[in-house]
Amino acid sequence: VLLWVQRAQRATWNHAANVAIEIANRLTVPVVAAFCLVPAYPRATWRAYHFLAEGLQDLPDAFAQRGIGWVLRIGEPDKVIPALAAELGAVAVVTDEDPLKTGRAWRQRVADRLPVPLLAVETDVIVPTRYLPNEEWAPRTIRPKLWRRLDEELTPVPDPAAVVASEVRDGPDPLAAIAQLPLD
Repeated sequence: VLLWVQRAQRATWNHAANVAIEIANRLTVPVVAAFCLVPAYPRATWRAYHFLAEGLQDLPDAFAQRGIGWVLRIGEPDKVIPALAAELGAVAVVTDEDPLKTGRAWRQRVADRLPVPLLAVETDVIVPTRYLPNEEWAPRTIRPKLWRRLDEELTPVPDPAAVVASEVRDGPDPLAAIAQLPLD
């Protein structure tokens, strides 16, 4: 199972990683987490890339503690993720939900090019947006909806380990990778 890491750049308290592990454990296959370092993310600066790269350096070891492999690739997600899924023989791709326009577009293009299912899991919010079907226009309309869900949503997230551990460790050091990018 390929775990495509986007916004939720963490190994714990990550619902997408948990879903990937659950699928992999049921099928008795390994999980490999992958991050696609986009050479020219819209409006991103060198400082933002540097901050990102510092955080990415911790992920291989953090994912390894859960039995998850790690791959870092440089390129556009709609090319990199389908190619990596084919290379690894992935039975499914799981990613974290990115509600922004760029993330939604990438996810759609990746899904169109994958021969396996792509699941998007919401993991960067306290209360999932599915509980807020309409656009909220004032704090007084959204607060009651949020407060009703908090007890359920603030329960600790378990961090299960993969039954079939992956030894995959591939890709450049993130700081060295961004040094090669044409960043402003």
